[in-house]
Amino acid sequence: MAGRPNLDDLLGTKRAPAGEVPPGAALAIGGVNLSDARITWHDASAKASATIDDLTINTGPVRLGEPIQLAIGFIVETGDPGLSGRGDLAGEVGFNPDTQTSTVRNLSLKT
Repeated sequence: MAGRPNLDDLLGTKRAPAGEVPPGAALAIGGVNLSDARITWHDASAKASATIDDLTINTGPVRLGEPIQLAIGFIVETGDPGLSGRGDLAGEVGFNPDTQTSTVRNLSLKT
């Protein structure tokens, strides 16, 4: 018998039997769009830093068990030795929940 999360007890929810699609698993999202984001990393002990700037992430529709079109654009800058450059990544990613496997197809990286 599989375990149950504590939250299930509090909410009175029941897990779907093996092989059945749990409620909400059929949820579909029209796409994800993130624009003009920044991620900064600092390592004080190593005196190193890096920044990902002008980050954009766009996907096609997101549906469980179906591949997702993905496009990512970014500018990377490092503190020392002071390197920077633009990158654009595109491709199709997928995850099969039944086999617990991931796929990546038609991946391209332009720098």
